Amino acid sequence: MSKPPPASNGLADFPELQGELALAQRSIAGSLGQIVLAAIFLAFTAFPKSRPLFSWTLLSVIFASNLLRLYLGVRQARFYPDNRRTWIALFGPTVWLPALCWGTLFHHVIRREGLNSFETTLSLLIGSGISASIITSISPDRRLAQAFFTFVLGIPLLALIQRMEAQATGLALIFITYYAFLSFQLKIHHQSFWESAHNRQRLIEQHSRLKAVMDAIPGLVAWIGPDLRFRGVNRSYALNFSGTAEEFIGKGLEYKNPDAEFVAAITEFARSGARRLSKELKLTIGEARQKRCHLLVMSRTEANSDSALAEEIYLICIDIQELKEARSELEQQRLRSELTSKLAALGEISANTAHEIRNPLTTVTTSMQLLQRHLKTGPPDAALISDIGERVLATCARMNKIIDNLRGYTRRTEGEPYVETHLGSIVENSVDLIEHHFRANQVALVVDPIDEKISILCHPVELSQVLVNLLHNAFDAARSQPERWVRLNCETTPDEALLRVIDSGRGIPDEIANRMFTPFFTTKPLERGTGLGLSISRRIIQQHRGTLVLERSAPNTTFVIRLPLASAKKAPAPRAA
Repeated sequence: MSKPPPASNGLADFPELQGELALAQRSIAGSLGQIVLAAIFLAFTAFPKSRPLFSWTLLSVIFASNLLRLYLGVRQARFYPDNRRTWIALFGPTVWLPALCWGTLFHHVIRREGLNSFETTLSLLIGSGISASIITSISPDRRLAQAFFTFVLGIPLLALIQRMEAQATGLALIFITYYAFLSFQLKIHHQSFWESAHNRQRLIEQHSRLKAVMDAIPGLVAWIGPDLRFRGVNRSYALNFSGTAEEFIGKGLEYKNPDAEFVAAITEFARSGARRLSKELKLTIGEARQKRCHLLVMSRTEANSDSALAEEIYLICIDIQELKEARSELEQQRLRSELTSKLAALGEISANTAHEIRNPLTTVTTSMQLLQRHLKTGPPDAALISDIGERVLATCARMNKIIDNLRGYTRRTEGEPYVETHLGSIVENSVDLIEHHFRANQVALVVDPIDEKISILCHPVELSQVLVNLLHNAFDAARSQPERWVRLNCETTPDEALLRVIDSGRGIPDEIANRMFTPFFTTKPLERGTGLGLSISRRIIQQHRGTLVLERSAPNTTFVIRLPLASAKKAPAPRAA
């Protein structure tokens, strides 16, 4: 036998113990067989009577060794794990010692009785039989089995060779052929046994790993047969219902489960024939006193109909109440962050808008004063009055447009559908909100004409917010440059519109460019920036299935917005409110 592992390993060395267990189990029949054959030889041959001391000594060793091996086979568990070494040390001699005695006994029978006696014939039959049986009974230990039939067949083979007769030579050749056949068969049986043992070990390890994975899943896991009875559950499922995993096997879905909606959802899925289904349910699971939101995922196996696993259903139920609450809180935080960013921009826009509206108001006031003086000094001049009226109406229309743009900038758009809009009108409205800021600080704002045919599916207000933010950032960068200008242009591809916001700066350092889309990152003083503008702008553009990037290869600082054209049929779905 191979060298045993230390006794401290206990039952951990699975393949070794499988071999030893097989030896113990198979040795019972083999030992009984040898005892019976030894008794037959003793009872039906004259050889023991002719040489009583020699025969009885050999037969006694055979009886004693096989009785010991029979005991070791029946009481193997008694030796494990503490006395495992003792069992191994005793088992080996119980195999090769009787084999040595059988071979010696057959050798002397052939030499004394000749080839034509009944004793010799019976000896050859017994030797052939026990040599063949050893292939199955001791094949897990190839060396022991090889030693057994080497002794049983090899020792009498010497007697045949010594006789130097034609008949003996024929039998010797048969023995040699039989020995080679047994060796070949032993190799096959040995290899087959150990492949099976290692495969069994791998299955056990895979089962252990799978069970560990199932128990590690932070939720309820179960697999159910077509009769809607449990075939297994993980540890979390059992603990949630105050039970053990084993006790659920064979039970129905209602076992220890008071939630009818949970049972109904699984039953409905089983009857539907669907392969996979996920749904959120309000369930009362285990000892919970109130319904909590759970994600229930059900999947049906795709095994063949002949398989025992056919139509087996696997389900995972995870409590997502905290996740839902966290997502809700995160969404509220996002909206508050966007509002903070929007209000910060709105503060600056409002200050500029106040100046923008004051000039038209001055124009209206001056026009009305001129009209009053004209009416007091002489007869009315219809042409002059008409000219003053047109000037006042145009000025009021300009103020109305400014106010409309400002109201639109602050409007919420969640839940609204995307609409097809001319890109030029979005750019115009955005520029109207901020161009006074450029004029007041002597920063040139150049807007290239945009083709009226360019349309996109969007939320116009959101895109306006993005453009105002980018133009405002470009303004902050340009006004510190020797050349103070910002340019906005547009070009198209067959599927996309590309808006570029370019300022007179010479680019952004890599350490800033790599972080500038990160929320709350800003290079501006605290009173002038929240660090949310670019991150929110990128998210808005991504929701429109577009991209917002810094074009690092451009000679001046350039931000590029890519948006799918309405004709490209790639409009995003409306977001829920």
